[in-house]
Amino acid sequence: MGDFAVSKTGRVVAKVNLDAIDNSWTSVLIYSNSGAMDGSQNKKANISHYQIEKGNIAGDWKQAPEDTQGQIDKVNDGLVNVNSKIAAVTKVDSQATAPTNPKKGDQWWVKDANGEINGFNIWDGTQWAPSTITQSLLVIKELDAVNINGSTINGSEFTNNFDYTGLDKNHFQGVTQIKDGAINITWKIPENNQTGETKLDASGLMSVIRDSSGTALSTASLQMGQLYLSELLSGTGSSAKFLIGTLDAQNSYRNSGIPIYLNGWASWNEGFKVRIARNGRQVTISGYIKHNGSATISPILQLPAWACPAQDEIVNATSFDARVFNNTACNLSLKVDGRLVNNAGTQQGGYLSFSASYTAADIK
Repeated sequence: MGDFAVSKTGRVVAKVNLDAIDNSWTSVLIYSNSGAMDGSQNKKANISHYQIEKGNIAGDWKQAPEDTQGQIDKVNDGLVNVNSKIAAVTKVDSQATAPTNPKKGDQWWVKDANGEINGFNIWDGTQWAPSTITQSLLVIKELDAVNINGSTINGSEFTNNFDYTGLDKNHFQGVTQIKDGAINITWKIPENNQTGETKLDASGLMSVIRDSSGTALSTASLQMGQLYLSELLSGTGSSAKFLIGTLDAQNSYRNSGIPIYLNGWASWNEGFKVRIARNGRQVTISGYIKHNGSATISPILQLPAWACPAQDEIVNATSFDARVFNNTACNLSLKVDGRLVNNAGTQQGGYLSFSASYTAADIK
């Protein structure tokens, strides 16, 4: 069809007489002729922005209307897609009044008059439904000034610093810790430099008070059914001397009562009944008894199980005749099974007066 020159601006205008073109042509080839222009040999030619116009005058290049509409449609499609994604995003509001025009899944953190969060609601499609946050989802590194009601807290350690004056007028400063299955309280009295520790764990309770040198002034522990007590008597450090005592159920048991009379023995009268009392491991027994005059005068009494002696005991007594004029010394035997038995010197048909104190056997 011909050669067409390139203007200084790089524009090429080719005029084609369509009437001169054979109807058998199906394409137009556009190419550069290397060397046709000075300095163009072996150079690369870039051809772009084609435009075909009908007429005798070539106009300025402009984008085809269908291309412009395609770009507009593409932008619109993108906006629709973005808007749909925005609409799907859950909206979160933090305010005192209920948000307007909510969609399902929107969240409303309710604020009180002080601006603090006191409620959490989710729009279920018809209403703001109160909701809860599963505790396992919370990871809180620091929590201040919060009341926790009716909760289960697992795997935690609690620390509390304190500074107060107790009812005994002592000024305590220290730390309370709850961890590893124990409550530990360590403290000091700054006015005299005494220190102490109290611990409560699965084995029991232990408390100790130390002086400024670290020597224990007193110790108390209640562990596995036994109370242990110690008190500093003198000295410090390795030369300290202590008074130590223990107390368990056997040592603290108390009871009192009367025995069962055997073989015709009975109380002398209502005012002189045999009395038994146990205080810890110590038992006392005393009283006046009379015999009915039969020849069988042994055994005399049967004690309750809690009053039985740890070993056989000899009980000194005084025997009176039937007229209570003559008396002689005699002795009785208290057996580990609780029987008080006549040994010798008891006057048949007479009276007995006795008292004794002994160590009781463990109650089983």
